Amino acid sequence: MIKPLTSLRFFFALMVLLNHVPFPYNHIIYKTASNGSVGVSFFFILSGFILSYNYQKKFSKNYNKKKFWIDRFLRIYPLHLFILCLISFLFLFLGTNYILIIKQFFSHLFLVQNYIPIKEIYSSLNKPAWSICCEIFFYFIFPFIILRIKKNSIYFILLLIAFAFFLYYFNSQNSMFIGINPFIRLSDFIVGILTFQLYDKLKVYFEKLNLFQYSLLELFALIILFMSLIFFSNLYYYQIFPLFWIPMVVFILTMSVSKGILARILSHHYLIILGEISYSIYMTHYLILTVLAVFFRDSFIFNNRPIFIFSFLAITIIFSYFTYKIIEIGTLKKARYYFYDLFNIKD
Repeated sequence: MIKPLTSLRFFFALMVLLNHVPFPYNHIIYKTASNGSVGVSFFFILSGFILSYNYQKKFSKNYNKKKFWIDRFLRIYPLHLFILCLISFLFLFLGTNYILIIKQFFSHLFLVQNYIPIKEIYSSLNKPAWSICCEIFFYFIFPFIILRIKKNSIYFILLLIAFAFFLYYFNSQNSMFIGINPFIRLSDFIVGILTFQLYDKLKVYFEKLNLFQYSLLELFALIILFMSLIFFSNLYYYQIFPLFWIPMVVFILTMSVSKGILARILSHHYLIILGEISYSIYMTHYLILTVLAVFFRDSFIFNNRPIFIFSFLAITIIFSYFTYKIIEIGTLKKARYYFYDLFNIKD
């Protein structure tokens, strides 16, 4: 575990969460969180980086692909299924279009919603689940591309540059359907893999810097990231998300060495816990927000923004802690060996 990167997952999950809460246009939180989908870009890039960090050497020694796929599937799918069932029952209870909900449910169940060009399908039920459709695709393709990217990094960098220009002109209408397509978002994941290749080469030089020098480097990386969030807040995210690649890469690279003052702060025990439950926060927050909006819209809590945000955050974090312990970790431990036996995989 790279502790600062684990903690950072919480802050980027928080960006996504705040993006779904209404703020005045000129509010500083609006300016940094209005492109809350940048948090998803961070998760995709970080996913490519961490998987490379953990598995690149293993796959160079013929690591079992089935074992990798089972572990990754069980890490994210059980919580997705749990929240999908809860939010589907909620909408059925509210008496909305039953036929449409059934179509939405099965598209989410099989994680194919991103491939269906109907907004009522791909942007429905637990809306943040579109990223899980992408992640499953990334996990499937990862064993086939990791060693190729390691050997041909320059070619992949050139491909990504060409892709960024292509996306800017091809998606000039800022189409969400294009922007959430797993084949399009694979670019984020590949950026993460390339970031690890860069980390592998530069970490020796980073480690030579003293605490003060590295802390300045961290501050520089943080300022670049924050300014990119401010300056690009009014642009079309699904058209220009490659603009965030360089700030993200610089920030992840800087935090991955765990040497400066900011890294030490992010390595605090409680921040690591929040980072560990960040996937649950990301997956449960939309359900909780929907429940609050439906059942407490006329209450004092809902109409007082500071109290509402505090209540929303508190409920989401507490609920996420239990879903992390019971569903994420509990299911992984119980189901892993069943699937290993089923596919004749040795631990």
